[in-house]
Amino acid sequence: MDTLTNILDDLADHITVLKELGQRTIEMDPQTVRELTAPVVPVNQQKAIPGMSAKKRTVRKREPLSKSVLQSSKLLSPEERLQELREIETETNHCFDCGLCKSRIKPLIGQGNSNSPDIMFIGPAPDAEDEKAGKTFSGPAGDLLTKMIEAMGYQRGDLFLTNICKCRPANDRPPLQEEIKACTHFLEEQIKIIRPKAIIVLGAHAIKGLFQTQSRSTSPQGAWTQYHGIPVMPTFHPKYILRFHNDAEGQQKQLKSSVWRALKAVMMLLKRD
Repeated sequence: MDTLTNILDDLADHITVLKELGQRTIEMDPQTVRELTAPVVPVNQQKAIPGMSAKKRTVRKREPLSKSVLQSSKLLSPEERLQELREIETETNHCFDCGLCKSRIKPLIGQGNSNSPDIMFIGPAPDAEDEKAGKTFSGPAGDLLTKMIEAMGYQRGDLFLTNICKCRPANDRPPLQEEIKACTHFLEEQIKIIRPKAIIVLGAHAIKGLFQTQSRSTSPQGAWTQYHGIPVMPTFHPKYILRFHNDAEGQQKQLKSSVWRALKAVMMLLKRD
């Protein structure tokens, strides 16, 4: 998927949700439009950063994730899981497989309970707030996610929170398809190690990235699907909900209601309703 297609899909998703909520007009900041449409230099044409080696890193041989792999792979002890996750973090620190390595401060692989938690939350990529705090889902969006988690009867530390891409895209733009493809194997390995009982995927970009599809999903939230045998519930990203903080037509309230219905479905699956 090229940059323009990614931008158009994002815009179409946003307009469709507004339309479903009854809104007929939108406004876009000209500066945002200019940033979103700025040309992206292909990775193979970018200049190397002085002192940064692009030498191929040595990684462990990983078996592609599948339902059979999850069923047959060895169940690790809590200590072994933490060690495996530390190795993934080391690998991400030495990863140069896409252009995100050029501007990253530190990859963020996620945090929380890695010992078969009830839920793994997956977003598209870290943002500036995450990078500043050094953990995924920080800032106002993280605060809203914490409220969602607590409303379900959990604490953040009970679950595992991560993103598909481990490095922050410039200007907090959505990750490109090639960036998602370069990072998906890290996420797959995390899922195999952590073995969540269910996955909640946050936002259209994350659901498209998780399933490696270029098709546009106009309303992904609230409908069960599966990822290699693990139940997956897509819903809106907290950051998307917060875009409507000044709306006078109750759109944020409607979005929150939709998210709560999705979370209740997960609670029913896990017998926590």
